[in-house]
Amino acid sequence: MLKELATPLFRLLVLPLLVLAVSCGGDHGIEEPLLEEEPAPVGDTSSAFGSLYGNYFLIESNCPGDGSALCVAQSEAAVQLQDGFRFNNEGAPMVGFVDEDKKLRFFSSVDDATVNCTANAESGAIVGVCSYPDAGLTSTCRFIYSKQFAGTYTPVWNDCDSDDSDMEVGQQASQVTLTGAFDYQTTSPDKYFGVVQAGQILFNLDALQAPVFVLPSDNPDFNCEAVVSRDTMTGTCYDLTQSPATLCTFGYEAAARVAGVDLSDDSLFPSPAITPTVSPTPVSDMKGTYSPLSNDCDNDGNVIEVFQEGTSLGLLGGFDYQAADPDMYAGTLDTTGTMRFSVLGSDDRAFCTANLTVAGDGVTGFAGTCALGAADSDTTCDFRYTKIN
Repeated sequence: MLKELATPLFRLLVLPLLVLAVSCGGDHGIEEPLLEEEPAPVGDTSSAFGSLYGNYFLIESNCPGDGSALCVAQSEAAVQLQDGFRFNNEGAPMVGFVDEDKKLRFFSSVDDATVNCTANAESGAIVGVCSYPDAGLTSTCRFIYSKQFAGTYTPVWNDCDSDDSDMEVGQQASQVTLTGAFDYQTTSPDKYFGVVQAGQILFNLDALQAPVFVLPSDNPDFNCEAVVSRDTMTGTCYDLTQSPATLCTFGYEAAARVAGVDLSDDSLFPSPAITPTVSPTPVSDMKGTYSPLSNDCDNDGNVIEVFQEGTSLGLLGGFDYQAADPDMYAGTLDTTGTMRFSVLGSDDRAFCTANLTVAGDGVTGFAGTCALGAADSDTTCDFRYTKIN
């Protein structure tokens, strides 16, 4: 992807994602030995960007999705989000960045247009809004995902060996304790230990008597995998002593997990920063480096570097609204040569529109205006840049 563009933004945003891609889901059953818990994040996630790395389980959403967990990979500001959303048939990863205020921006391309999402990411939750193309129009949707799923789960069904009791789920980061529900141990209640990985809860129905979170591989009789979505946990256990292996299933619910959740509560959600453009024909190729001719917005006096993927734009430098240096922001480009992008800083915000200037050899620059503070603000500033390479 854009391998010919070796800009700092490309190195910051794209290359780490190639290293940190996280796989959600997978084939039925668990390869032996049971997979270890998620590795520690790569990169300086103790920095101002915060650490978002991990598995987020759906609480509520009206976005296109499959109910699966959202797996987030991160290296400093760069993030990749796998699964959860289904804005396109391929379920391709979404990429983006998180700023020093833990505001998460991520993007994907659908039908020659751009899905744009903005989220608050704190306290182990991702709460946000997406604008996306839908039948030639622009739709918006909201979502809430959380790393936390601990609680009391009451049985809906369990055709494994079961004592018909509730399941008490404890959680510490990616380590999980499950107490009750099953009936494979001589002690009562049963207690099992597992890990969260690739959007699933993995555990063995072994007679373990100690909290061994990275489970042993010496001939466990059963392998189990479970997923949490909204207020339900469903899963499957495979009996590996049989040939072929047999399976049993279970389902439990925890109403408290979604209690009080209201997607119509505007106070919970950020506003979409930019609106996607529906572009049935190829857009202009404007990737490159641009030098300022004038800029009466907050600026650092330096060049802006632009990378492009279809209608999606990434911009680095030029403006100076963020504490991080240089600023990093993103936007879209339509077939009329109009670019729209947003600068979301920890204190200041700018919502910008610009028009490309084009000569016989392609794009030569852009000029536009930013609305300051809000997209409909009367306070504006202007800028003009020329392409230097």
